[in-house]
Amino acid sequence: MASCMLQRTFRRLPTPLHRLLPSSPFGTTVTKTSTGLVGLPVHPDPVPALKAANLKILEAVAPIPDSAGYKESITGITNFRLRVIEESEGDIDYIESEIDCGQIEELIVQAEDELDVVDMFLETRLWEHVNRPSKEFVETPAVEEGEEGGDK
Repeated sequence: MASCMLQRTFRRLPTPLHRLLPSSPFGTTVTKTSTGLVGLPVHPDPVPALKAANLKILEAVAPIPDSAGYKESITGITNFRLRVIEESEGDIDYIESEIDCGQIEELIVQAEDELDVVDMFLETRLWEHVNRPSKEFVETPAVEEGEEGGDK
């Protein structure tokens, strides 16, 4: 019962819990010690790492033609994330809440994984295959109105 009351209390707090923690006697603020995710440690300097990973994505997609839908999507997402990072002035809570895709350590992993996807996309030149219909593709004729299966 006591833990339930504590949970309700913390949910009502206007500020993230780590900001309410006291400073150590040495003048440093207590910081996050765990992500709570197995195998994902706390990054020692996450904001610059996230920015660098996103900048690498923009560099990596440069050779992909602008007409490729993937390039348009990933460039939009990456530019949004970079804009949030710039606006944040180093505030990790702001970055996490605005991007809303997990903790900052998860965002770094996502960016690094996206670099692998970009490499695969470039290696296989997937943009050349996206708009080509498959050889097995057979167009089904439209059903005329009033015929079986058509709109009535």
